[in-house]
Formats: sequence, structure tokens, C-alpha cells
Amino acid sequence: MTPTSSVTLPSAIARVAPGVWERRLGLLGIGAIALAWGGILATLVVRDSNPVVLNRVQIAAADDVLQGTLAPGSKDKLRVTKDWKGRWSGKEITLAEPFPVSMPPGELLVPVTLTSPKSAQITHGILNNYPEHAGLATRSEVLPLVYPATDETIAQLSSLLTPSTSSQ
Repeated sequence: MTPTSSVTLPSAIARVAPGVWERRLGLLGIGAIALAWGGILATLVVRDSNPVVLNRVQIAAADDVLQGTLAPGSKDKLRVTKDWKGRWSGKEITLAEPFPVSMPPGELLVPVTLTSPKSAQITHGILNNYPEHAGLATRSEVLPLVYPATDETIAQLSSLLTPSTSSQ
């Protein structure tokens, strides 16, 4: 005959390993906090990392900054929706060189140097090399940059093209 025990399984575990459940719940809570923190950091990285910054020298050197979309099936025609400096009046412009391969999708801001009444080239920026970079040329040409036309880039462009009204 086997003696029957009135002890239930959870109470037996509690007597054998006191504090195990509390430690496990504590680790679970710490894990949940770490997971939430990782999710918050990932959201911030995706949302705020690498904002587009316009090249001021490129914008200043450009004859005009055109806003528009790439013509369907074309790598060198831009359908213009707005010209920011007021020097282009057409609806479409042909670029002397095709758009860069890593061009952002959608509507674009394209700084251009006008080469003829119907064509232009993307303006190259200039990067100044400072004296601490001995041995390098004092100025180097930067690849032509094309920017996505987002609210942020349009605000930057607007502020770059608006003369400052600071009093002296």
C-alpha cells in the first residue's frame, strides 16, 4: 500500500526551491523592460537617423533648383513642377548626364546649371579641404547630389534661398 500525501505539487515545489518563482518573475520583468527599450531605440533609429542635409555650396552655385519627377522610362528627363530660383520656365528639362543610380524615389529637388534653353546638368558641389588635411587639394568636387522633395528638404531649401534679415 502506498501512503497518500495531502501535499499538492505547487506547494511541494515552493518548499523545495524557495524564491525560484520570484526570481523568474523578476527576470521576466527585466527582459520585458529590455525588449521595450530596444523597441524604442529601434524606432528612433528608423525615424531620425541620417536626415537629408542640403549641400549649401551646391545650392548657391546652381543656376536654379528644380522640383519635379523623373519622366516615366527616362533617366535624363525631369518633369518640372516648380523652379525655386525662377530661371527656368519649361515643363520638362533634359539633363546632360543621367540621374545618379542611387536616386531617391518620388518627387525630387535637383540643383541644375543651365547649359542651353532646353537642357541642364546637375550642379556639382564643392567640398573645402581644411589645412589639417595636408597633402590634399584645397578644394575637391563632390558628385552631383539629388535630394528627395520632403517637407524637411523643402524647408531647408526655402531657408537657404531666403536672404537673412539680421540687423547689424
